[in-house]
Amino acid sequence: MSTPPQYQLDDPAIAERYVRHGLERLGFPSEHAQVHYVDAGIMNYVYRAEVPERTFYLKQALPRVKQHDRLGPDLAGVSPARIGAEYRALILVAEDPHVPLWGIVPRPVWYDDLNNVLWTDEILPGAVSLQSELQAGLFDPQLANIAGHLIAAIHAASLGAVPPLWPSADEDHANWRRFLRMRTTGVLRQSDLPVSAQEATHQLAREAQEHERSGMLSHLDLAPKNVLVSRTAEINPIGILDFELGAAVSDPAYDLGFLVGHLLLMGANLPAMAAEAQGAAYMVVVGYQMITPLEIDDDWDDRVNRYAGLTMLYRLYGSSPAPYLDPTRYAAIREQGLRLLLREARVTSP
Repeated sequence: MSTPPQYQLDDPAIAERYVRHGLERLGFPSEHAQVHYVDAGIMNYVYRAEVPERTFYLKQALPRVKQHDRLGPDLAGVSPARIGAEYRALILVAEDPHVPLWGIVPRPVWYDDLNNVLWTDEILPGAVSLQSELQAGLFDPQLANIAGHLIAAIHAASLGAVPPLWPSADEDHANWRRFLRMRTTGVLRQSDLPVSAQEATHQLAREAQEHERSGMLSHLDLAPKNVLVSRTAEINPIGILDFELGAAVSDPAYDLGFLVGHLLLMGANLPAMAAEAQGAAYMVVVGYQMITPLEIDDDWDDRVNRYAGLTMLYRLYGSSPAPYLDPTRYAAIREQGLRLLLREARVTSP
């Protein structure tokens, strides 16, 4: 049983006391610090701490998701060890001389393992999420292309020598397979899906494990909300957050399919941006293929499309539905997700 944290950052006053304590430990003056709560979903508490000339972000990993009583068993309990995995992922990127990703991923400052809190520097000040950009109808194909480059660079970090991100290699594999299970079981719980879809999810899970690659840094939660976009950055206009579910093993096609699926989900939810979303999905894949050092097997593009379909269905039916979905669009989302999963459609080619 895990030891309860000394600080539970669910109360702003407690969070402020914790931040001031942490700043003093790091050697920063705390008397003028400003602490702001940041909405960060169901698995963490996140705060922004501002001191003169520097801004930190703090993320506390929760042992249970917020409102866990309303969610399915896949998401009710989640290991706080994931925050340590994220810290190790960011350190790994920091130590890789071939992948200059600073300003693109957060720089780790301190991992407070006693309280399950990761402190990082701010990246891309003033940036907004790619999700927000797309929902506002602001699509730039070049940004999607750069996002594909970054996924390839992350997959290349210390290629072949990535140590376990979770406490052991066994737990790395277990986390990757659990993530697959979350998607497949989330869909299979829906009895109205055709038998062909149920068979396809089982087949895709088997193929994912056949194509998994050890020694590759995988993100595993690369939704548009975790991709930052800056309109004013002088060098890097794109940033990537939230490696907490990552592992040192997965199918290289998975991260691409996950992002593509979310882009298509947003397009199916807002028909006015469907063309932009499909264009973004295509450019992400093109950007990845341009620079990836990984050998892309003959079935890679097929799996990207099927992962995309599975992601759409999971966000519609699974334990963690996308909160922005319009109920009047459910049928269209279901149809597009099924067509991708069943190989009746593809979106990663023009």
